[in-house]
Amino acid sequence: MERNEKVARAHRTVAWISLVAAGLFLALFIKEFFFPAADSSPRGPFTLFLIFTAFFYLHRSIARAALELKSWARVASITTAILMLPLFPIWMGFGVYILRYAFRPWAQAIPLDTAHGHE
Repeated sequence: MERNEKVARAHRTVAWISLVAAGLFLALFIKEFFFPAADSSPRGPFTLFLIFTAFFYLHRSIARAALELKSWARVASITTAILMLPLFPIWMGFGVYILRYAFRPWAQAIPLDTAHGHE
C-alpha cells in the first residue's frame, strides 16, 4: 500500500471518529435543550457538535485529496497531524502515523496510457 493510501485511511478513520463524536454532542445538545438542568447551558454541546462536524469534513476532504494525489493534500496532512500531536492519546497516535507517511513525498500516479507504452 502506498504512503498516500495509508494517510488517506488514517484521515478517513479520524473523520468517522469525529462524526461519531459530533453525533454524541448533538444528542447531548438536544437533551440539554429540551430537558435543561438548573445550571447547564446547551451552548457547550452545540459548539462541540459544530467543531467535530468541521473536523469530519476537513479530514474527509484531505483523505479524498490524498487518494487523488492532490498537491495540497500532503501539506494539509502534515499541518493537521502536527496540530493533532498535543491532543493525547488517540489523536496523537493518528498524528504520528500521518506524519510518518506524509512527511516524505508521495509517488505520482502513472497514467494508464503511458504505463503500457502507449501514447
